[in-house]
Amino acid sequence: MHVRVQYVAENIVHVVKWLPGSQPKKSSLIVIPRSLPALDLSRQDVPGTVTLGSKRIRLEVACKSGEIRFRDGRDAPVLSEKGGSTIVPVSIEHESRAFSVRTTFELSANEGFTGSGSTRTAR
Repeated sequence: MHVRVQYVAENIVHVVKWLPGSQPKKSSLIVIPRSLPALDLSRQDVPGTVTLGSKRIRLEVACKSGEIRFRDGRDAPVLSEKGGSTIVPVSIEHESRAFSVRTTFELSANEGFTGSGSTRTAR
């Protein structure tokens, strides 16, 4: 599993995952500014994990599985993937390439879940 992490702001991170042998799709449901602000980001590499961080949010990415853990500026856990992600090809009529994507998350206490990349109709 390949993972790309892009800090859009101190508190906004765009994460894209894709399968080996393929390329990430360039279109996205989120709006990414044409020019990104200069951010003070850190990177730490330890065996098996890459940690990226700003003053407001830090990500720990497991190199082998692509599993990600999010932490706030005080290093408190916010959101963690549970068991990584799976991307499996599926057959759908009139679609040449389609995939089933599954990610399970563990939320910290009192944490909401937004920005999943899906669209909803308000009722």
